[in-house]
Amino acid sequence: MRGIIHPQVFNAENQVNETLRYAVEVKYKVSGATRSLNKVTELPGVLAHTKHLVSEYVGRLKEGLTPVSLRIFIDESAYETMRHATFKSSYTLADKDKIPADLYKTIATYLKAREYLAGEKIDEGSLKISTITLSIYASKDFYREVDGKVFFQLGEEGFACPFYRSFNDNASCIPFFSKAMKALFEHNNVESNKIASSSFFSVSAVEETPLEYISLVCND
Repeated sequence: MRGIIHPQVFNAENQVNETLRYAVEVKYKVSGATRSLNKVTELPGVLAHTKHLVSEYVGRLKEGLTPVSLRIFIDESAYETMRHATFKSSYTLADKDKIPADLYKTIATYLKAREYLAGEKIDEGSLKISTITLSIYASKDFYREVDGKVFFQLGEEGFACPFYRSFNDNASCIPFFSKAMKALFEHNNVESNKIASSSFFSVSAVEETPLEYISLVCND
C-alpha cells in the first residue's frame, strides 16, 4: 500500500496506473484452530454453488483465535456498488442491502460451507467486508528534491503489480539501496552482484549524483 510520500512529494503522478481486477475481501477470526478447504474433495463442490471465484487464506492460531481471509473476484459494476466498503469503513453481513444479491449469496454460501466442513465458529463482531482494486502502477518519478531534501520512492510506494506486489524484490532492493547511499556519503565506490532473491533487478554504481550513483536496471 502507498503512503503519504507519493501524493505529497510526487504529486500522485504515475507513468502507469491501470486497474486489472476488482475484488471483495471478507476477513474474520475464528474461535480456536481451523483449516483451508481441501482443494480436491471440498472446494470444487462449494464453488459450484457460487457465481464467483473465491480464494482463501487461513492464518495461524494466536491467543485462541485464527484469522481467515476470503478474496472474491467481482466485476466493475459490483465494485462501484460497494466502493464505499473500504478498509476503514467496512461492511458486515448486516449490510445486506448494500451488497449485490449474487455476491451476498456467494459470501453466505462460502461461510456456511466453512462452518460445516471446517467446523468454524466466527468470533462475534470480527467479520469485515471491504473492496479492493488489483492494479499495476509505477510512479512517473522515483527521485525528487524538495527544499534541499532528497526523496526516493522505493517498494510499493513507487511501483507494484497485483498478486505478487513486487514485495520480495523491493524488500531486497531497499537494503542494497541503503548500503549504496551510505557508501556515497562516505565517498566510497560500491558494487553489487544481482540481488540473490530475484532475476529482475541488479544494482550498479557510479560516482556523481545519487541518481547516477544508484540505478536499478530491469533485466527482462
